[in-house]
Amino acid sequence: SSVVKVGTKAKNIALFRVPGALEIPVTANALALKNKYDAIIALGVVIKGETPHFDLVARECYRGLMDISLCSDTPIIFGVLTTNTVKQAKDRAAKSKMNKGKEFAEAAIEMAMLLKR
Repeated sequence: SSVVKVGTKAKNIALFRVPGALEIPVTANALALKNKYDAIIALGVVIKGETPHFDLVARECYRGLMDISLCSDTPIIFGVLTTNTVKQAKDRAAKSKMNKGKEFAEAAIEMAMLLKR
């Protein structure tokens, strides 16, 4: 796990899976309200299809996470990729390419430390 490599132990990571991108904000909100986590990384991908559904889903996921971020003492890292193709999503997630997961983990640790000061 990238988070383990940048500064935490695997036993300190909790993973929650949701059925889709629109369920990410409600889950992040519930977790933030617990005041149990130093940071929340909302990971996912929304891949553009043939309809405007992509724009709606991506925008509402982002808006929901932003609302939670502004009302919570827990940093919420927006790690939901928006891509045109599956290949773009894989390239952004690949450790050998863009490694966005590592970037999100580093941001979570940085923000958790900043907000604890």
